[in-house]
Amino acid sequence: MKTINVVAAAIAAASVLTLSACGSSGDGLAAAPEATEIITSGAVMAENAPGNAATDDAEEAALDGDEINSAIGPKSFPAKVAINGRKKIGQDANAPGHKYDAYKAGQMVPVKCQAKHGSEVWDYTTDGWWVPDKYVKTGTDGFAPGVARCAGSGGGGNGGGGGGSAAADPRAKEAIAFARARLGATDWNNQCELFVERSVGTSGKQYSAMTHYEWQKARGRIHTGSVPPAGSVVFFRSTTKWGHVMLSIGDNKAISTGPKVYQDNHFRNRSDYLGWAYMPSDW
Repeated sequence: MKTINVVAAAIAAASVLTLSACGSSGDGLAAAPEATEIITSGAVMAENAPGNAATDDAEEAALDGDEINSAIGPKSFPAKVAINGRKKIGQDANAPGHKYDAYKAGQMVPVKCQAKHGSEVWDYTTDGWWVPDKYVKTGTDGFAPGVARCAGSGGGGNGGGGGGSAAADPRAKEAIAFARARLGATDWNNQCELFVERSVGTSGKQYSAMTHYEWQKARGRIHTGSVPPAGSVVFFRSTTKWGHVMLSIGDNKAISTGPKVYQDNHFRNRSDYLGWAYMPSDW
């Protein structure tokens, strides 16, 4: 009898996990990750997303040889996560001309010099790429000791914010078709995260809308000022710790779940709007 009770309790606990508000009950889903486990070394794709147009106006740093202390040679540090290379300081991860996965998680990043862009430190590598220093394990949150300072680095720019429109996710057409085909359906309540994942043909990637948001935020992938492009996901704090997520269909419109699957044409007016992100291309 004791064995039966233990099994029943375990089943009940598992049921609670899959019914969490706006969670994902996808196949193979593990228990909810803690916030401290979001950044891992080499376990996940970091900041890559398809087709995002640059929205900042950061100027490229001047990197002539006489503007860097030639007595200080480059130093190498391990990448915390996979990092895209940027042509200019302060650019989005997928700005035009970027190099996808220029440095894999754990790979040594050869830093030639460092510069400030706004309040953030950026690293310029011997390979000719700019990368956010926060993704490089230099041992400090500021300028790393013994690393040269880049001269003439451009200021300003608004990073991932911007007020324009970004490129649609390449999977947008299929994802939106999936969502529209389910408008009015009543079997997706409290499963907003699973809904957006299924729209791109996957499931079980994130435990809830909020853990998905925190994962994206930790990798610098959240955008707040620009119009969410078609196929991206938009996040909200909502009234529970699980948060809420919708699938953008473009033109400031999105589809999501509730008692019925619905379309929201005013979601950016919500006070709990957190921003948008592309779902990783390997999902």
